[in-house]
Amino acid sequence: MQTVYSYIEKALSDSHWTIPWRVSYVSVAKQVVVQAYLPVDDLGEIQLLDGRNQPLMAVDYLELKFILTENAITGQASDEVMIIQAIDEGHFTIGYLDVVYQQMNQMIYNGRLQIKELLAGQVTAIEIRWPEETVAQMVATRKSVNRYDETQLQLGDDKHDVV
Repeated sequence: MQTVYSYIEKALSDSHWTIPWRVSYVSVAKQVVVQAYLPVDDLGEIQLLDGRNQPLMAVDYLELKFILTENAITGQASDEVMIIQAIDEGHFTIGYLDVVYQQMNQMIYNGRLQIKELLAGQVTAIEIRWPEETVAQMVATRKSVNRYDETQLQLGDDKHDVV
């Protein structure tokens, strides 16, 4: 049985990602969590700060976390954590996951580019936000041209539960 967890894990296994990543399913929270680790090489004189302007020590990787959930979560995500809620009647569909995965790839690319620009002194901060409007537009476009798979998937199964 295909699930959101197995779909994402297969997509990542077949992908061109050369960075460390991890996908997990948490049944208690009803979430699939994808963690991607962007390498930070040769910081030199650069001091990285967190969202509260506190210094980060000994940073080798910056983590991006994508939380896919069927639960309604209020509040905004941060630069490091993207909350992706199901949009098709509270369930994830294959068509929506195609769009989500494509945007995850774009965010990894943009994050790596921003890290290079930071290390080169071209920017002073890394800013990454989940592109909700782009995702909504892509879903609408795919639906309008009948290229959207409405097959609903469960989040995960007991075999891959981390709790």
